[in-house]
Amino acid sequence: MSGKVYDVTQFIYQHVGGERIIIHYTGMDATSAYQGVLHHTNSEVDALLGMYELGNMRRLQFNGAWGVILTPGGLKFMLLEELFTAWVRYIYLVVGMENALENDYDFAHLSSTAGEDPDELTPFKSQFLIEAHRRFLVSYLDGLIDEDLQTLWAMTIGFCAKDQDFRWLQTELEALKAREAWRLVRNSIPFLKQQLFGLNERGDTQARAATHARIRAVCELFKAEDKRVLYEMKIALREGILAFEHHESEVINQASGQLMMALQQIVKVVGEYYQRLAESSSSLGVALELLPGELGEEAIPEDRGLPGHGGKI
Repeated sequence: MSGKVYDVTQFIYQHVGGERIIIHYTGMDATSAYQGVLHHTNSEVDALLGMYELGNMRRLQFNGAWGVILTPGGLKFMLLEELFTAWVRYIYLVVGMENALENDYDFAHLSSTAGEDPDELTPFKSQFLIEAHRRFLVSYLDGLIDEDLQTLWAMTIGFCAKDQDFRWLQTELEALKAREAWRLVRNSIPFLKQQLFGLNERGDTQARAATHARIRAVCELFKAEDKRVLYEMKIALREGILAFEHHESEVINQASGQLMMALQQIVKVVGEYYQRLAESSSSLGVALELLPGELGEEAIPEDRGLPGHGGKI
């Protein structure tokens, strides 16, 4: 925040607005959110920052290095510093989604009704978690690997690999979406919703319990795999960020391969995510032949952010 790094591990439980707001900005630049609620104008609040400060961010030196990239509008001149900024913004996007996902899945450990065991995964909570997973696939993951990643890919190959096929990333993503694993994962959601909504129609108590147990297991699988894929994407991108930090203006000469490998790793990570999730879902009884033939995904409402903390109102 404002060029400084803070460890809010202890403060998170003291935050008057609750821990979820702090979690939402973990690992990110929270300057706009902090100033948006005028904390910087309140001396009592602002004075607390010194208690949690770790140090200052070092500004990288790119010495005016530049390159030429290919855009839909043709060739474009770009500073190396702009490329670094694009990498930082993309990893912030991944981290922001990771934080939002943590808040989404934390619902499983809250009491949704009076007297309820907070750790019991009820049918109501299961419905919420299935919806969180659907939103993750359609809004989070699709957003990360579509336009944002392809823009970063185009910028990076312009600097690092001019002989690389510009269409490689798009081709790989199309191949990923043609796999059975992708179809199983994406079509499993309406199937699970149907199973969940049909619980009350089952006369056999034992059958209801078995079905709900399977749905709970799948929900736990969603939670684990959704978090894992974002973490692995973040670690892959971190390798690229480290290359910029280590080599600065010489990063293209010294670490072009490291930057390219980091972006290619993103595609591999997402492909492995779909494969693992498909195999594990099948082992829990969510088989491709049981799923709807056509994919009819519901639209995700616009994210309006956190009102009063830098989000839209």
